[in-house]
Amino acid sequence: MGKYVERFNTAERVLHWFVAASFFTLLLSGLGLYSRLFHGYFDLFGGGAGAILAHKYAGAVFFISSPMLFLNHAKEMFAFDEDDRKWIRSLGGYLSKNPEHFNSGKFNAGQKLFGIFMGIATLLLGVTGVINWVPGSFPRGLVQFSLMLHGLLFVWFVMQDSTGSLWQSGIYRLDGTPKRAEPRFGVVAGPVDPVNGKMTVKGGTRNPLVTVFLREYCANNSAGATVGYTVRGFLGTKLMSVGQGASPLGIDCTVRLRVNGLTIAKKKTYRVQVAANTATTAEIVRTITVTGA
Repeated sequence: MGKYVERFNTAERVLHWFVAASFFTLLLSGLGLYSRLFHGYFDLFGGGAGAILAHKYAGAVFFISSPMLFLNHAKEMFAFDEDDRKWIRSLGGYLSKNPEHFNSGKFNAGQKLFGIFMGIATLLLGVTGVINWVPGSFPRGLVQFSLMLHGLLFVWFVMQDSTGSLWQSGIYRLDGTPKRAEPRFGVVAGPVDPVNGKMTVKGGTRNPLVTVFLREYCANNSAGATVGYTVRGFLGTKLMSVGQGASPLGIDCTVRLRVNGLTIAKKKTYRVQVAANTATTAEIVRTITVTGA
């Protein structure tokens, strides 16, 4: 039987998986919080409120386990010697055609620098996350800065625009004209765009329940504010149902309502038009496509 060199012990591997599991939970729950384009991921957590709750508690696990993992390897991370400086000067040999060996020990210089950077980023993410968790306990300016920094750390790599470059960040220029990525982005984002969303229900469903995303209303209305609406159901151009009602604005900036009077037939596609408004904001119209399975 061959001999093995233990690189990481059991405790280190378990700690690593705590970090990994909490990170991916933060990623999936945080995407919807970062942009409405990813609100579809809220379904993984039973809705926006569940995603927020999962994000908070996964953040606590990540904020505790990541520093523990970092401190566990701090001795190796901060030990830079001549071999590490040689690695940095040669960029690890990645840009060289000639293979070169470095006596790096457990971690090479690149891994050490990345580990230190990750430690600092984790600390900043944790501190800003705590501020964002209880924003009422901190000055407004600090909360706004914290939200911005938290988002920047999430993105943490921004490409600089160049008119001659194929790799350009963003979808639109400052003057409103689309960039090269806009058509492709539309194709990719369309199926998961919740603003004018798509849903499938069982054929024969009566009065289907739909979720309407109204993120603009969260700017001037608190969760629980009354949202009035007129909802119309169409099959092609034929009006199938019409009704009015009111529902509370959810913490995730959505309103859930039933399309009363509409029965979804199997293999038929319907268009549900919702005209919503509040006492303090103008009317917003959303169109949701409902298909019978």
